[in-house]
Amino acid sequence: MHDETMSQKIESDTSDYCARIAGPERFTEIISLLENHYIHEDIVARSYMANENNKISQEDLVLAMLDKKKIIEDLLSKDVCLIIVEKKSERIAGAVMLVIYERDQDGLADPRAKDNSFSSKLVNDLVHYSELMNKTSRIFELFPDCKRMARIRFLAVHAEYRQRGLCNLLMKESVDWALRNDFDIVQGTFTTVASKRAAERSGLTSIQDYNLREFRDLNGFNVFADASPNNILSLMVLNLR
Repeated sequence: MHDETMSQKIESDTSDYCARIAGPERFTEIISLLENHYIHEDIVARSYMANENNKISQEDLVLAMLDKKKIIEDLLSKDVCLIIVEKKSERIAGAVMLVIYERDQDGLADPRAKDNSFSSKLVNDLVHYSELMNKTSRIFELFPDCKRMARIRFLAVHAEYRQRGLCNLLMKESVDWALRNDFDIVQGTFTTVASKRAAERSGLTSIQDYNLREFRDLNGFNVFADASPNNILSLMVLNLR
C-alpha cells in the first residue's frame, strides 16, 4: 500500500536529533527497538496477561513474540516508519509506524488485516478486542468524507532517551508528514498519560475512551487486569481537512 510517490522529506532537525523516514538498512535496528521498548512494555498486552483468567503458556508467549515481529516486518515493508536519530551516535532514539488506510466499499480499511490469523492465542485475542474497539468508535461515520487515513502504531522511545521531548517530536513529525502527503485524518490509540499529552500537543483529540476494566469475556469475567493509572485507552483523531 505504500506509495513511492509520497514525500519522504522530513524537516525536523534539532541540535541533537533529526527525524527521518527509515530505509531498509535501518529495519533490523527498528525491530530491535520496538521489541525491547514497545512490545515488552505494551500495557494492553501486559494487562491481559496479568489477568489470572487468561491462561497463557510459555509456548504461546514465544509464538506471540514471533507474531508481533511479523506484524512489524509487514508494516515496515508496506507502510512508513519515521525515526528519530541521535546525531552524534547515529542511534535510533525513537520510532513510529504510520499505517496507511484507503477508503474501500466498506469504508476505510486495511486489506492486509482481513482474514488475518496468528499463531498465538495471545495475539489473536488482542487483535479481537482491538477490532471491537474500532467497530464501536464510529470513526468512519464521524468523517464520511475521509478518503485516506494515517494510523499511528508502535510509537516508542528508547528508554535511554526518554524525558527529552522525543515522543512529542515523533507525534509532530507524524502529523506534518500526513499533511504533506494529502491525508485526511491522523488517528491513533493511546494508553499512557505521556503519549496522550504528546498527541494532544499535535492537535489530536479523543473521540472515544475505553476502560480496560469494563471488557468482559463470554462468561462475564474481566478480560484485563487492573493497569492503573493506565486503564483508559483513548482513540484520538486529528481531522486535517
